[in-house]
Amino acid sequence: MERLVILGNSPAGVKAIEELRARSYPGEIVLLSSEEFYPYPRDCLSGFLAKEIKEDRLFCQRPDFYEKNRVEVILGQTLDKINLKKKRLVTDQKQELVYDYLFIADFSSRRLPPIKGANKQGVFTAATLTEAKSILKALPLVETIVMETTTPRGLSLAHAFKIHDKEVIVVTPARHLLPGWVDEPMALIIQKLLEGQGLRVICDSAIGELLGDADVKALRLKSGKVLASQMVIFPDAKPDLKLFSDSGLQFQNEEVLAVDESLRTSIEGVYALGQAVSLKEQEFEEQGRVVARQILGENAQFQPPYPDITIKLGSIPVSFLGKTMS
Repeated sequence: MERLVILGNSPAGVKAIEELRARSYPGEIVLLSSEEFYPYPRDCLSGFLAKEIKEDRLFCQRPDFYEKNRVEVILGQTLDKINLKKKRLVTDQKQELVYDYLFIADFSSRRLPPIKGANKQGVFTAATLTEAKSILKALPLVETIVMETTTPRGLSLAHAFKIHDKEVIVVTPARHLLPGWVDEPMALIIQKLLEGQGLRVICDSAIGELLGDADVKALRLKSGKVLASQMVIFPDAKPDLKLFSDSGLQFQNEEVLAVDESLRTSIEGVYALGQAVSLKEQEFEEQGRVVARQILGENAQFQPPYPDITIKLGSIPVSFLGKTMS
């Protein structure tokens, strides 16, 4: 019997399961996640951190969805070895998975920027629910949070911390906020909005070094300026794909996996999506549907829907038309 292994607890995997089972796919389906949580949308994490969304409301489906759809769910295990030629995976708990199709739907580990001190305690990416819960646990001992970002998701996360009555500093390497998303006049309006709500914004600068012993206590900007901070967040960090570096998969720009218009990688039977291939979370449902139809033998192609993105900065919504959110 065919076996599909879905790597990661992404909403795209849930959509693929729904599509396959709705069309009577008879094969085995295995969902493997390095987190202890069922699939959830990452763009809800800012609401979770802002205490607007309770944890039990985050998840795409209830646990019984996976039982009803005959999905073997393996949580809390990370990949240790892969052999894509033999179609074989081994987890850190020595569980072996052989597959016919592999769906790389998410990879929870992230690559922190190559700066001195990035491995200190108090440094996060806020990319997963696991990290978000660690952040909330650490917050009582934190006075100042610094976040380096160029994306709407980063601003949304930064704003989420204001409810915790912390000093929040947004650092962006660009001349203005949200480069590639808005022009400079609009960026200045958003900056004034953030500053009016108590956030501090530093443009045209980047973090060069994190200071402290085991825990981060401060940081030095590349300009030389030193800021006291007990927590530093890099929400734009990309997935760490080093496990696939010798797998035979082709890379694009040495950072993301290369796929065709049907989300097929360079190895037969292996599909990839999301940040692993520079696609966005708002497109996950369509990506999952495309992969499911490929497995069903159809020649489905991915057509990005380019949905409008709206983030809330307090009570004020800010929309980005025709864009996708990093």
